[in-house]
Amino acid sequence: MKHSIYLFFLIIISCTGANKVATTESNEKNEAASDVEDEYAVDDYGVYKNETFDKKIKTVWIHKKSWNMSNPAIDKSENEILKVSFDHLGPNLGDYYYTIIHCDANWKESDLMQAQYIQGFFQDFIQSFKFSFNTYEQYIHYELEIPNKNMSFKLTGNYILKVFRDNDTEDVAFTRRFQVYENKIITRPDVKRPSDINERNYKQEIDFELNLQDVVMNDIKRDLKVVIQQNNRWDNAIYGLEPLFIRGNQLIYDFNSLENVFDGGNEYRFLDTRNLRYRGQKVQQISLQNRSTNVYLFPEEKRRFSNYLFFEDLDGKFIIKNQFAVNDALEADYVHVHFALNYPQALADGDIYVFGGLTDNLFLEEFKMKYNELAKQYEVDALIKQGFYDYVYMFKKPLEEKGDITMLEGDHFQTENSYTITTYLRNQLCDCDLIIGHSTFKSNTGN
Repeated sequence: MKHSIYLFFLIIISCTGANKVATTESNEKNEAASDVEDEYAVDDYGVYKNETFDKKIKTVWIHKKSWNMSNPAIDKSENEILKVSFDHLGPNLGDYYYTIIHCDANWKESDLMQAQYIQGFFQDFIQSFKFSFNTYEQYIHYELEIPNKNMSFKLTGNYILKVFRDNDTEDVAFTRRFQVYENKIITRPDVKRPSDINERNYKQEIDFELNLQDVVMNDIKRDLKVVIQQNNRWDNAIYGLEPLFIRGNQLIYDFNSLENVFDGGNEYRFLDTRNLRYRGQKVQQISLQNRSTNVYLFPEEKRRFSNYLFFEDLDGKFIIKNQFAVNDALEADYVHVHFALNYPQALADGDIYVFGGLTDNLFLEEFKMKYNELAKQYEVDALIKQGFYDYVYMFKKPLEEKGDITMLEGDHFQTENSYTITTYLRNQLCDCDLIIGHSTFKSNTGN
């Protein structure tokens, strides 16, 4: 009898424990799945992104030293140099260090030792910094050039610039993507109207050919990867394209469906704060409040159903400039720019952001607009360094990574956009992705 009672309680305890374990595991899996779903719109766990962790870091700008309108990419074979600059708001000097991380085509860290891709020191101190002057907003301006005498690249590929404080690699200030390439193949792009007749007046199809020349690969589907970007954006980049035809060393990417089709969008709006002594175009009011300059823009309208109008833009980029300064980097002030977009009612299924080079092509919280019921408009107050900026109003749903430019800006095939085709080769010796082709071009508005 005693043994029967003991066995009975043992079964109850075992079942209860099993239920608890099963419930706990189920909850943990659901929470993990929920966290992943909330944080990533796609399967990009472990992917490095452009992120700023220090709220006092502003205006991170990465480009070729010889061309400040370039994408953050340099040609290794041409010995090009990448220039990095950023500001730290306030008068207090900080010690910033940097390192670089080699990544695969999907921006996950490569399985390489640093000595395999870095020539020189693995991390270094940012030595070039100067204090702002003739500005209301105090800041310290930092600059860095890579490669330099202390650090250079052994391999091409995707790289992450990681800047951290006080030689503590865990105290990260910001991370930024950039690319190092060698054009070992020839890329021949062709921007044309989509094959789908319903999209011919709105979208842009990016067909292209790759001439592999002397590059040899065992398995094209496994070893070759191609990524297409529009206006240096990563949220709507196209991955996973495979050649439709292979003719000798020619790879033909010419599709009749929507694999390689982008929204045409519209020309970027512009913001000009180079001169704060008078109200320029689109500026309603300039005022000085508590030693801070406030620039109020006229409320703007959505352009979804407007006719296309061509004008030159910077394809989302920006220029730092103070028309009365000798040194723009140190004398351009930070101003509070008040954006406003007329809209009849608040949107329930998503948010509106100011988007472009001024946000690093990211959906930043400080550029997310709030709805003003009384004024019937979306508004945001953003702190921006003096200059000339391109921007658009972008709609984005909470769980989606890609933004929708068409809802507020319209969609036109004629829009001039900048495209970049990057070709990666999986190198079997290092088991890493190297960039063997990198081509940037404008869309052809004549087609």
